[in-house]
This record gives sequence, C-alpha cells and structure tokens, in this order.
Amino acid sequence: MKRSFLILIGILLFMNFLLADAEDQDSVLIEIPDIDIYDAQSGDFLDINPQYYLYYAYQIYYNEDNFETAAKFYLQYLSYQNSDANSIYNLACCYGLLGIDSLTTLYLKRAYKAGFDDVRHIKGDPDFDGVKDSPIFTALIDSIESIEQQKIEESGSVFFIPAKTLQECRVKLPENYDPEEMYPLLIGLHGYGDDNENFIKLYKDFPSRSFIFAVPQAPYEFGVGSNIGYSWIPQSDDPAVFDEAVTLTENYINSVVTYLQNQYNISEIVLMGFSQGCWLTYYTGLRNPLLFKGLLCFGGDLPLDLLDDETFENAKDLPIYIVHGENDRSIPVDAGINAASILQEMGFEIELFIFDGAHEVPKEGLEKGLIWLDLIK
Repeated sequence: MKRSFLILIGILLFMNFLLADAEDQDSVLIEIPDIDIYDAQSGDFLDINPQYYLYYAYQIYYNEDNFETAAKFYLQYLSYQNSDANSIYNLACCYGLLGIDSLTTLYLKRAYKAGFDDVRHIKGDPDFDGVKDSPIFTALIDSIESIEQQKIEESGSVFFIPAKTLQECRVKLPENYDPEEMYPLLIGLHGYGDDNENFIKLYKDFPSRSFIFAVPQAPYEFGVGSNIGYSWIPQSDDPAVFDEAVTLTENYINSVVTYLQNQYNISEIVLMGFSQGCWLTYYTGLRNPLLFKGLLCFGGDLPLDLLDDETFENAKDLPIYIVHGENDRSIPVDAGINAASILQEMGFEIELFIFDGAHEVPKEGLEKGLIWLDLIK
C-alpha cells in the first residue's frame, strides 16, 4: 500500500511539472496530430539531415550578412533540433542584426531556457548593438542576470581545483599504415563549443593522408542535454583561474605529444588550431618551439598579452602559416593580418592566406598550409 501511495504521489508531482511547464508556453498542443501512422511517408522527415540547414544558416547566409535568409534556415533547422541552444541564440542574433527587438528578445529568452546562460557573452555580443537599448531587451537581460545570481546564491560559489583526469584524444592513421615506418604527426586543436569527434572529420579534407592526425578533446564541458560543447578554458571571471587554466592546457597538449611519441614512430610534429584552438596553438607552439616543426593557425588571435619578448626571441625559427576568412564575423580578418605583420617584424618566417569565406577551416587553406610546412608533398 505504501509503495502504491508513493507511486501515486510521484505521478501527481510529474503531472504538476508538466502543467507548470505548459503554462509557461505561448501555445500548448492540445489536439491529436493529424498524421497517418500507416503511411510509410509519414516518417520521411527522419531521412533529412538537419545539419545542411545549419550549414546554410551560418556558413552561407549569416556570414554574407543576409540575416533574413539565415533566420529562415535556422528556423527550419530548429524544427528538427529544437533543443539546440546555440542555434536558438544565433537566430536571436539574426533578429538583433535586423533591429527587431521583439523577436530578438523572444528567441533570446528561448535560448536561455534551452541552456544558453553565458550572460557576459550576451551583453558583449555586437549582434545586439541595434537593440541593446530597447526596454524589453534590457528587461530580459536584467531578468536573466537576476536568475543567474539567484542560482549562485542557492547553489554556492564555484571554485576550480586542479585535478588529474583522463582526457580523450582521437587519432587517424595514414592509409596503408605500417607500424615499422616513421610518420609525421599533425595535432589539431578544435574551437570553442566544438569537440574532437567533429574536428577530426577534417581528415577527409586532407589532400594527402600520409601522416598521423590526432585531435585531443578540450577538457571543459558546457551546455545542456544534447547541446554540449567544450572549451579549452573554463568559464570564470577570475583572472587567476584563466592563467592557471592556460598553463594546465599547455601541459595537457605537451602530454598529448609525449603520449603519441611513445605510441607511434613519429618523425616531426605540426600543431594546428582553429579559433580558440588557434590562439592556444600560438601560445603552446611559441613556448615550446623545439617540439614542433611549424604551426598552422586558422581564424584566431595572437595572444600577445600572454607571451613575453624572450618567448618570441627563442621561437624565431618556428615557421607559421596563418589562414583567415575575409568575411569572418566571429574573429575579424584583421586578427590574422595583424598577427602576420607582428610576427614578420619579429623575424619569423610567416605565410598569410586570406580566403573568400567566413569563420571556418577551408580545404584550400589546409592544403596550402600543409604543403608550405612540408608535411605533405
């Protein structure tokens, strides 16, 4: 009897949860879907790859400043993946760039509910410059900040404590791999919000697969549900946490090198990075110039504030190939141009490739960089 009573209480609590959630929605589905469950074509939507919509939304139309069309593709994509908080946020950005404060606020609220809770990023995002002074936009930001502060008060402050963990690293071996032979090694550092499972797919874009390609996983997870991303640095406002995380990440990358050298016959090593992984490539490569044959840097900043004159002087013999999209909205192309100019003035051997594209790793840039660094012929 007691067991039945507890089950009943559980059901009632669950129903209350559903009702509370339903009341919070602008509309509630109350009718039975008009779907013929015996029609084989009713499930054809399962054969559609929503990633194509996402690709066109961001890589094509958003980066070409066609925000109306980008919003259409985001909405189509989200009809299949409605828990993708990052894409809901990017949809809000489209409306922000179009100057429509009501829709910006609506989708930003939905992005927050889906798990996008980086208030500092939202407040600093230039995509909202056209609506940031709108009363409904500022009211939403104030509300989100208040909720986040309440979360901190309820759950306590967050501290980051160094601890040894086992981190994942994915490896692709050359075609017709022979363990008795020596091979070059390319280590790829993915960008903020990405993961190594996705980044290692660049393997198919290589014009030659005559080397080992390894992609370590960034250690800091963020997001909710299926919308999980990874960062090389934890989210914190404490400068001391940032400094320690950078040092630990550098050590982590060096450990990846050591581990792979013990597992495979490696002749030489090139370090490659994209976006957040790009500035870590600069940082780690320049501080450890004897480990690497060269650096391949895509769409990122040169972290001048983290490197001293002695570091640059000791690394002058390290060749660096820089690739940046002319239409990069995330990290403007000036970042790549300025990095090349500064490093050349310091005496580095630099090659800069500006391509007609956005925040991405283009096949042409990969090929040119790998040839220039003599990793492939």
